[in-house]
Amino acid sequence: MSIYSRNITPWDQQPKFLRFSEILNPMKAVEDFFAVNWPWEHKRELKSWQYCVINEDCFKDQHEAGSLLLFYDINLRLMEALDLLLVINNDKWPTPKDATKEQIEQEKRDWVYFPKNLSAKEEANPYIAVRKCFKRISPYEYREHLHNWLHFALSDCCSEETLTTYEIFQLSKNLRKLYAAAWLIYMRESELPPVRGIKSKGNLEDKTDELQEEV
Repeated sequence: MSIYSRNITPWDQQPKFLRFSEILNPMKAVEDFFAVNWPWEHKRELKSWQYCVINEDCFKDQHEAGSLLLFYDINLRLMEALDLLLVINNDKWPTPKDATKEQIEQEKRDWVYFPKNLSAKEEANPYIAVRKCFKRISPYEYREHLHNWLHFALSDCCSEETLTTYEIFQLSKNLRKLYAAAWLIYMRESELPPVRGIKSKGNLEDKTDELQEEV
């Protein structure tokens, strides 16, 4: 049985890591997440973190430990922000229209990055992906999982006696999908992305294959 299969209090479902300004406007936390790194760089860092959870290697360097703590923090804030944005999106009336095929094809040409791990329906409406991720693993469970990941990655022991392989890889898969959905939401709804996320000459256009790589 999973260590997370237990009753929780109602307030455990509420945001715990967002600032008040981010609760009022969750998009700020999404913008901060992509201000720190590009989506593919976040996925690489997640892969490195996962490795340290499964194996006995740990972050021994002080600078790397600090980077992991930052990554842990921004992941929690992104997750809580997406949960709030999902609620806000569901409450909108009329319901926002899905992106058209023509719009998506144009985005793939114009953006420096477009995720490959979403279905066609999720590309048109990334909130579908967010809803699926939170149906599989609740925000509370994300917090519990990532808290344990942090401890294992900073210690010299692995998680084999506490977390199942399924739990570890399911969380990693869900987080990569959340990153992808968050990027689409960020690019379409934020006031900030055009300068950072649109291809331009002398930008990252000549590295398309590297940028599109799914980690």
